[in-house]
Amino acid sequence: MIHEFKQTIPVITCDNKEGIVLFVKDNGKFENDEWCIVILDTGEIRHYLSNQIKVYKNSTYGINTIEDDKKV
Repeated sequence: MIHEFKQTIPVITCDNKEGIVLFVKDNGKFENDEWCIVILDTGEIRHYLSNQIKVYKNSTYGINTIEDDKKV
């Protein structure tokens, strides 16, 4: 099943790129979901697994932007 989001979800990828989620594909009960993400700097469309992305900037869960991580 594929789910397309109506609102933008900013993320940080495992290779420290910032992006926006386009859609997510459910790969089944025993596999990570596959996320389709637009990279903000280059406009590339890349696919990542669930364990390769973090939701962008959520202080409650300790998720920071790349710039915040560099300050620490």
